[in-house]
Amino acid sequence: MEKIEISKDFTVEDIHKIREAHYERTKNWSSDKIYAEVHEAALRVQAEIQSLREKREKYQP
Repeated sequence: MEKIEISKDFTVEDIHKIREAHYERTKNWSSDKIYAEVHEAALRVQAEIQSLREKREKYQP
């Protein structure tokens, strides 16, 4: 996947670019492929959230 150029100010045009790139990336995927991709991303996000919670708990008095 090629890198999307995002402006410093993050405009509506940037949102359109991101959506278009996502569509192009996924337009030929089956439902199962999309579900698997979303599940994988969700697991990464959950791990990141857990990591941030642990860091927060470590530094709270």
